[in-house]
Amino acid sequence: MSYNFNTDKNRLGDIGEWMIAMFTNSVLSESKVDNKKDMTDIRTKETREVKCQPQHPTKHVMSVGVNQIPKCISVDHLNFVKYDKSDVIVGLEVLNKNDYEPL
Repeated sequence: MSYNFNTDKNRLGDIGEWMIAMFTNSVLSESKVDNKKDMTDIRTKETREVKCQPQHPTKHVMSVGVNQIPKCISVDHLNFVKYDKSDVIVGLEVLNKNDYEPL
């Protein structure tokens, strides 16, 4: 898959997915709109979803849209890439992706 870092809309998402793929030895899905996963582990074939976003400003949690919950809990691994106004991005893995609550 080629990476397109030159559009504002997808820049952090592409970089975040690339970062998680490199750290987890995974290959990105061929389609940007894959409705099952973002990537697959090369060795184990486990699926992984990556969400790139800033942390919730007041609750100190990461969140996803209600329509994304089925996809996030159906994959083997769920990762968040957290960013803010600094030059630091942080990769996180959700240990219990079925333990969530609405905001």
